[in-house]
Amino acid sequence: KRYKANLATKYRLYFKLLHNKIKEYNIQPSHIFNIDKKGFLLRILRRSKRIFSKRQYKRGGVILSLQDGSREWIIVLAYICSDGTPLSLSLIF
Repeated sequence: KRYKANLATKYRLYFKLLHNKIKEYNIQPSHIFNIDKKGFLLRILRRSKRIFSKRQYKRGGVILSLQDGSREWIIVLAYICSDGTPLSLSLIF
Protein backbone atom coordinates (compact mmCIF):
# COMPACT_ATOMS: atom_id res chain seq x y z
CA LYS A 1 0.00 0.00 0.00
CA ARG A 2 1.20 3.48 -0.83
CA TYR A 3 0.99 4.94 2.69
CA LYS A 4 3.76 2.58 3.83
CA ALA A 5 6.18 4.20 1.36
CA ASN A 6 6.32 7.35 3.51
CA LEU A 7 7.77 5.64 6.56
CA ALA A 8 11.14 7.07 7.64
CA THR A 9 12.53 3.56 8.15
CA LYS A 10 11.81 2.72 4.50
CA TYR A 11 13.75 5.81 3.40
CA ARG A 12 16.68 4.90 5.65
CA LEU A 13 16.78 1.34 4.28
CA TYR A 14 16.61 2.59 0.70
CA PHE A 15 19.48 5.06 1.12
CA LYS A 16 21.56 2.50 3.03
CA LEU A 17 21.14 0.07 0.14
CA LEU A 18 21.93 2.83 -2.36
CA HIS A 19 25.13 3.85 -0.55
CA ASN A 20 26.22 0.21 -0.25
CA LYS A 21 25.79 -0.29 -4.02
CA ILE A 22 27.70 2.92 -4.75
CA LYS A 23 30.60 1.63 -2.63
CA GLU A 24 30.36 -1.92 -4.01
CA TYR A 25 30.62 -0.78 -7.64
CA ASN A 26 32.95 2.17 -6.89
CA ILE A 27 30.63 4.68 -8.57
CA GLN A 28 32.15 8.16 -8.59
CA PRO A 29 30.00 11.25 -7.81
CA SER A 30 30.82 12.62 -11.28
CA HIS A 31 29.02 9.58 -12.75
CA ILE A 32 25.76 10.14 -10.84
CA PHE A 33 23.33 12.54 -12.50
CA ASN A 34 20.01 14.21 -11.85
CA ILE A 35 17.99 15.27 -14.89
CA ASP A 36 14.97 17.56 -14.99
CA LYS A 37 12.86 18.58 -17.98
CA LYS A 38 10.51 21.45 -18.73
CA GLY A 39 8.36 21.99 -21.80
CA PHE A 40 7.52 25.39 -23.31
CA LEU A 41 4.93 26.30 -25.91
CA LEU A 42 6.59 28.41 -28.60
CA ARG A 43 3.68 29.43 -30.81
CA ILE A 44 0.49 28.24 -32.45
CA LEU A 45 1.21 26.88 -35.92
CA ARG A 46 -2.32 27.27 -37.27
CA ARG A 47 -5.79 28.19 -36.10
CA SER A 48 -6.95 26.42 -33.00
CA LYS A 49 -9.62 23.79 -33.57
CA ARG A 50 -12.38 23.17 -31.09
CA ILE A 51 -14.21 19.94 -30.44
CA PHE A 52 -17.55 20.01 -28.65
CA SER A 53 -20.94 18.37 -28.88
CA LYS A 54 -23.75 19.72 -31.05
CA ARG A 55 -25.88 20.10 -27.92
CA GLN A 56 -23.22 22.31 -26.27
CA TYR A 57 -23.02 24.46 -29.40
CA LYS A 58 -26.79 24.96 -29.61
CA ARG A 59 -26.93 25.99 -25.93
CA GLY A 60 -24.35 28.69 -26.66
CA GLY A 61 -22.23 27.65 -23.69
CA VAL A 62 -19.09 26.88 -25.68
CA ILE A 63 -16.38 29.27 -24.51
CA LEU A 64 -13.25 27.14 -24.12
CA SER A 65 -11.97 24.51 -26.51
CA LEU A 66 -11.77 20.95 -25.28
CA GLN A 67 -8.93 20.12 -27.67
CA ASP A 68 -6.53 22.54 -29.31
CA GLY A 69 -4.93 22.35 -32.73
CA SER A 70 -1.26 21.67 -33.35
CA ARG A 71 1.27 23.59 -31.30
CA GLU A 72 5.03 23.70 -31.33
CA TRP A 73 6.83 22.75 -28.12
CA ILE A 74 10.44 22.86 -27.02
CA ILE A 75 11.77 20.75 -24.14
CA VAL A 76 14.69 21.93 -21.99
CA LEU A 77 16.72 19.29 -20.15
CA ALA A 78 18.92 20.35 -17.23
CA TYR A 79 21.56 18.02 -15.80
CA ILE A 80 23.73 18.16 -12.68
CA CYS A 81 26.23 15.68 -11.23
CA SER A 82 26.06 14.66 -7.60
CA ASP A 83 29.41 16.41 -7.10
CA GLY A 84 27.69 19.72 -8.02
CA THR A 85 29.06 20.02 -11.56
CA PRO A 86 26.39 21.21 -14.02
CA LEU A 87 26.30 19.88 -17.57
CA SER A 88 25.23 21.86 -20.62
CA LEU A 89 21.50 22.32 -21.18
CA SER A 90 19.88 20.24 -23.92
CA LEU A 91 16.99 21.29 -26.13
CA ILE A 92 14.52 19.00 -27.87
CA PHE A 93 12.35 20.63 -30.53
